Amino acid sequence: MTKTLHWFITFTLAGFTIYMLYTLHHTQLKFNEIKEKEKAYPQIISGQTDLELVHYMQRIQIFHLKLFFAGVANNKELVKFYLHEIEEEMETIADAQIIDDEINISRMMRQIGLPAIKNFEDEYKKNPENFETIFSALTQACNTCHATANYPQIIIVKPEFNPFTNQQFIPR
Repeated sequence: MTKTLHWFITFTLAGFTIYMLYTLHHTQLKFNEIKEKEKAYPQIISGQTDLELVHYMQRIQIFHLKLFFAGVANNKELVKFYLHEIEEEMETIADAQIIDDEINISRMMRQIGLPAIKNFEDEYKKNPENFETIFSALTQACNTCHATANYPQIIIVKPEFNPFTNQQFIPR
């Protein structure tokens, strides 16, 4: 009886081991398949959809507006803060590999948006008194990108009034 039990346990453990190795192998294959899809379609795997692109663009637009009022108030620290926020949103878009109607939005962000931020930083450090001219160049870069991406109807302009009445833009 003990010999039979011994063989039963041996075969059961062997079967279980084979099953676990098969499961592990199958899991590894699925993992590799997902990784390959992620390389091919990172905007889908990472959840970057058109809706989320609009979300990031809306955030950029709000920061763009606040950047303007910070600059007009000559609040250099706030200008630096909002410029950094815009840059972070643009980097997120650039890294997401978003393609919309065969147009590589992420590549355009790297080619147009992020260089415009760098140009703004460089020019503003040299001549903060020329803020409105520098700001206009940044705004024009946004519009160039929109037109190139087949969204010429999205035209960003200099803000006319401050909707953020609950925020002080004048430095302390």
